[in-house]
Amino acid sequence: MKFRRLIPLLIGTMLLLLSAQPLLLMGQEMIIGSRVNRDFTFDHIYVNFMELGKVEILGRGAPIPVDRISVENYIAVGNDSKAIHTIAAYTDMNRRDDATRLTYTRVYKWEGQTIEIADQFQSGVFNESSREQANLKMTINHKDWSVEGPVLVRPNFLDDNRYHGYFGVLTVEENGIEKFVVIQRISGTAFTPDKNLSWRILSVDSDGQVEEDRFTFDELGEVPQRVNMINLTSTSPSAVGYQSDILLGWPSLIFPLAYPYGTALLGLLFVVVGLVIGFRTFRE
Repeated sequence: MKFRRLIPLLIGTMLLLLSAQPLLLMGQEMIIGSRVNRDFTFDHIYVNFMELGKVEILGRGAPIPVDRISVENYIAVGNDSKAIHTIAAYTDMNRRDDATRLTYTRVYKWEGQTIEIADQFQSGVFNESSREQANLKMTINHKDWSVEGPVLVRPNFLDDNRYHGYFGVLTVEENGIEKFVVIQRISGTAFTPDKNLSWRILSVDSDGQVEEDRFTFDELGEVPQRVNMINLTSTSPSAVGYQSDILLGWPSLIFPLAYPYGTALLGLLFVVVGLVIGFRTFRE
């Protein structure tokens, strides 16, 4: 008889233990994210495709125009480089009869600093599905910061879609100090497990000083703001978490409502009932 009175307490304890790990992981992700968003302000810098030279901030509802950053676009055949001011001009220069390697260069200018990104691609007629493997050439204030490791170039685009999944630009503010940040996935284009992914982040301050941060997938959580930068710029095949990916899936009735929220609530209820029964038994 006494054992039967312990059943609600035992069931409740088992349900709480079953729910503990995912709840702790979810709480951990929320706490880390809250701290990062408290200490840093991230703005994803987006190059407008329809209006060349227009820079916008994404992620705050409607795109916000940015005046402090300018963008210039160039296309070159050999040593002959020309500025591109319209999509039509870019398309016309691509439609060549000869199989010519063209060089596209995007120049960012921020606080007196110049950041250049360039790739080479084959001339021709493109569509949205066109892809070409190429190395990115990157210079900051005319110093070469290029790395080995190809990216997939989408020559049909001149906005962030050109290097989607491999390259992105942000401004990051900490303690009132803003930096221009470039993030690049450097683990190549071959399909690979997440554990083989790697990135590098270049942070440029207003004095022209550059700080490089290279890391692998397993090292992501060591500097939590890396996760925000990767997710904002979509420079990973899938979204990443600080210490786990438990908050990255689509919510459903099963997870997290039924488990672990529902099981934890039910477990707590059984524990309370068990304690009440135990208290009454003790008084008797």
